[in-house]
Amino acid sequence: MKIYDIGSLVGNIADSQYKNSLHILIVGKSGAIGSPFKGFPEQPINENSNNVKVLKPIFSAVEGNQWFCVDMQPLRNALENKEIIVIDVTLSRIINGFDFVVVIPKVTAAKFPKTE
Repeated sequence: MKIYDIGSLVGNIADSQYKNSLHILIVGKSGAIGSPFKGFPEQPINENSNNVKVLKPIFSAVEGNQWFCVDMQPLRNALENKEIIVIDVTLSRIINGFDFVVVIPKVTAAKFPKTE
C-alpha cells in the first residue's frame, strides 16, 4: 500500500486474530507543523505540497473552524462500484486504507519541552 504507519501493524495483528481494526487519518488543513528535531523551526503547511494537495477533494467539504470527520466507506463503495473515478493513486490508497479522515481546519505545531 505504501502507507507506512502503525495502522498497518495494527491491521495485521487484528487480521491474524480474525478481528477488525479501525484506521483513522488525522490531518491539518492549514496552520503550522513542527520539526522532528529540536532547534529546527516550525513550518507553515504548504497547501500545494504533494502531501496536502492530494487531499483537496476532502478539504473542499470543510468550512469554518469546526473539525470534520469523513467516513470513507461510502467513497470506498463508490470507488469499487465504479461510480466515481479517482485518478490520483495516493488518494485512492487513502480511500481504501483508512476508515475515517479527520480534518482539522487550523493546526498548531507541537513544541519540544523546555529543559533547563
